Amino acid sequence: MKRFIRKDDEAVSPVIAVILMVAITVVLAGVLWAMLANIGPSDTGSEVKITTRSTEKGNTGWLITIDSISGTLKLEDAKFRFVDSSKIQKWMKTTSEASLDTVISGESMVYAVPSGTARVRDNSTGNPIIADSEPKNYELTYMVYIDSNNDEKVSEGDALWIYKDYNSDGTSDFTGSYTFEIKTANNELAASQGL
Repeated sequence: MKRFIRKDDEAVSPVIAVILMVAITVVLAGVLWAMLANIGPSDTGSEVKITTRSTEKGNTGWLITIDSISGTLKLEDAKFRFVDSSKIQKWMKTTSEASLDTVISGESMVYAVPSGTARVRDNSTGNPIIADSEPKNYELTYMVYIDSNNDEKVSEGDALWIYKDYNSDGTSDFTGSYTFEIKTANNELAASQGL
């Protein structure tokens, strides 16, 4: 009995090879997209709308309260902007610029954003701020964000102090009409409050 040995140098047929290459390309593209989707601002997928109210606190400044929010805005993605009546920006700050003296007060995390290189201090004691310091007493500060439930998000019930005397020399640095804005990481306007 004669044996026939068929000699075949091809590993797979050309059709299967093309299918495998396409499949590998699709999988690699999916993995790359998944990796890149996590880069950049985390608030890009949703529109954020925030309603606020402000109360003027004499020579100290303004207390702004977050009344409601639709969507989600992490504190690390929020930008707080202060402009004059001509829409000229006086400052734009984030909580990442908060003082090293940021404290937990009760259930709240308090972010004090300094106006210069000096540490924020409590004007009733002259010492750096501590857990029982009242935000209205802070000196050398542009703003203080009070994260009322310590969830690291802009939430209903959170509040901000905006200071008129940011250099703490006893005179108001902001007189006239101003607007306070909250923007997302993509510079979308989430809230605007006249002061």
